[in-house]
Amino acid sequence: MRVAWTRIMTRHFALIASILLLGSFNRVSAGTIMEYFDGAKWQVISSSPSDTTTLNFFAAKGFELYSPTATSNIPGDPESSFLAGADAIVWNKNKTTQTIRLTFGADGYFMPTAPPGVEVKNHIGVTVLSDSSTSAAKVSFTSYIDEKGRVGSKVFTTLPAPKYTIVNPDPVLVTGSGSSDASLILPTLGYDNALLGYSVVQQVTVTLAANGRLNFVTSTTLTAPEPTSMAMLGVGLAGFAGYGLKRRGGKKAVSA
Repeated sequence: MRVAWTRIMTRHFALIASILLLGSFNRVSAGTIMEYFDGAKWQVISSSPSDTTTLNFFAAKGFELYSPTATSNIPGDPESSFLAGADAIVWNKNKTTQTIRLTFGADGYFMPTAPPGVEVKNHIGVTVLSDSSTSAAKVSFTSYIDEKGRVGSKVFTTLPAPKYTIVNPDPVLVTGSGSSDASLILPTLGYDNALLGYSVVQQVTVTLAANGRLNFVTSTTLTAPEPTSMAMLGVGLAGFAGYGLKRRGGKKAVSA
């Protein structure tokens, strides 16, 4: 176990060193993006070479979006990385029920990696505004982890498919608030391109009746086992093995 723990720490230090050496070049290639689907192709709402991109207002397909934001902690750290999306108001100004598809994405993640297994947690919270239509609002949420570092809609519109896809149950609301959670353990996680890292992308699909309004927040969080937990596990296993050897040794002494 001591050898395995040494390998884990060596890998983490190597990752940190490579990011420091690549420095600003990585930051040029990494960034955040938001998109919407216009019915024929995906269009960029906003993008930035930093860990956050946001707008005060955006209108498309008869929808008005207020304060759409994507934020991340690229390049991540050995313990965790995250991507979060939000819209303060999504307003369907059409005269009929309509759907808008959105993406929030970031590339340039270098940590955490696996093994050991990394846990992904997906969360979406939705609130239907009090003056919204009485018809149900539906919000679908899916996230993707891509070792090729593709960002935005490219991760699910080009081949090969991303390595991991996490789909949340759909919150369907008429009034009030609701949320949905999903999780997945990633046994392996790395990146194909040492300059791009891996990417995290969210796709959110909102269906609203005429004049319907809601807001939502999303989060995709990748968490590695804590070093202290790994160390305690190693100590526990070593102790258990020693106890077993002691019992075996005791039995041999008695039988002799």
